[in-house]
Amino acid sequence: MAEWVCPGCGFRLGLPANWGGKPVACPGCDLVEGHFAALPEPPRPVQEVVAVTDPAPPQTFIPEAVFLKSRDPDPAATRAWEGWLMKPRLTDDLRHLAGCALTPLIYGIAFTLTAILRAPGEDEYGRRTDPGACVWAVIVPVWFMAAWLNRFARRLRRRGAVATTRIDARPPVLLLRAFADDRLPLAGYEIEESPSGIRVSTAGSFEEYLEGRLAKCGPVVACGRPGGWLPPLGAARFWVAHEHWQRVIADLLREAQYVVMILGELDFAASEGREDGLLWEANRVAELARATPGRVVLVVPPLPEQEAERRWESYRRVFPQLPAYRGRETAVRFDRRGRPVVCRTARGVRDKRAYDLTIRVPA
Repeated sequence: MAEWVCPGCGFRLGLPANWGGKPVACPGCDLVEGHFAALPEPPRPVQEVVAVTDPAPPQTFIPEAVFLKSRDPDPAATRAWEGWLMKPRLTDDLRHLAGCALTPLIYGIAFTLTAILRAPGEDEYGRRTDPGACVWAVIVPVWFMAAWLNRFARRLRRRGAVATTRIDARPPVLLLRAFADDRLPLAGYEIEESPSGIRVSTAGSFEEYLEGRLAKCGPVVACGRPGGWLPPLGAARFWVAHEHWQRVIADLLREAQYVVMILGELDFAASEGREDGLLWEANRVAELARATPGRVVLVVPPLPEQEAERRWESYRRVFPQLPAYRGRETAVRFDRRGRPVVCRTARGVRDKRAYDLTIRVPA
């Protein structure tokens, strides 16, 4: 582990020894340096006389990071999980065509309305007049409505897990989470929903963000909410009957190159008579972390500290190797011996920037 000291704010950052010439981003002041080899040496420590009554200096987290890499296709993969899936109500091709046709229709109508509203008029003397501020009060909602409808069109264009894994032959990345966390927002993460020249963006979900990063490794798949038919934005969905879902997850746990689990709400009370679905998945992931620890990643969702700590402590009952909660945890990876490596952020909030620094996938 090499240490870099930010020349802007003095924040100490731990980096792999083979970091090379890749960019370095300081989580303290967001300074970005382009060449690690050319950075100044860390300053020598200066001896200072500190009075006994002075308070102890605040603790600084040197952030670790989860480094993931893509793996080549596995010719021995059986894809046995496909045989237990439910057939979708609409085929992927039909939904994809509907989504592709809807997007130009939405923006065609928005451009037409904008052109009509912005058309210059004439005053009582026949002089050309430009539209006033009241016209923009109508145009802006039109484009926000178009952005919302385009988000629906993008959901239509999303392919299912089977089609996605056949297009991309690399081993899949299995995303496990609680259904209640499907729409968790992520501060600082926005998606442009409009054509070039018109900036209208919508807030993206935490799952969309994770899928965008993990997709560099391989196709990201997740189990769909029971009763749903339209896949949300994020991981490619598959639907399975209740009596077969454990078999499907078990097959994917064997075939997936990575298993990424978002710390959701575990229901230990239900395990007395019927084991909670997320708790069953957490137990299987804990077994996988003991057998092949390099394939397991736990992610702390962007929640307030009190809620994040409560979920962390509940997962320690399933993963006894996890340390006590210290604050600002973002992700956990496991080394070759199965020991947890906890990633924390020095930022005050779990926003997009915090996850950018702690979950890294080389291009």
